[in-house]
Amino acid sequence: SPAYGGLLLDAGGTLLQLAQPVAETYATLGRPYGVMKSEKYIMEGFKRAFSAPWPKTLRYQGDGRPFWKIVVAEATDCTNNNYFEEVYQYYAHGDAWRLPGGAYRTLRDLKDSGVKLAVVSNFDTRLRKLLKDLNVSHLV
Repeated sequence: SPAYGGLLLDAGGTLLQLAQPVAETYATLGRPYGVMKSEKYIMEGFKRAFSAPWPKTLRYQGDGRPFWKIVVAEATDCTNNNYFEEVYQYYAHGDAWRLPGGAYRTLRDLKDSGVKLAVVSNFDTRLRKLLKDLNVSHLV
């Protein structure tokens, strides 16, 4: 029997990692909308938006759109709603994410040995679909 009965995993930045840097994605998707900021500028804006105080509600309530709309606008200086939706939808698909090397095999082996696995995260409502897209929803 396993030494531990269960393992809780965080989603963003732990189990789910970006397939490419966020600034690169924002810049690439933004070009058709006139976003010509450097990746360095975008990353600084992204960090600024994340460190800013947030009102009393949770950042990622529901689908997280209000929060992410502020982040995208702060990072790129672009408030075009079509651009925001393109960015938001991009991150709603498994292609935007990857599992760390060896993660799938490790999760499978843990589950096969009787360890209960669960994802505990403040990620928004896109999480379940992403876990399915990355073929790990049946493990956690």
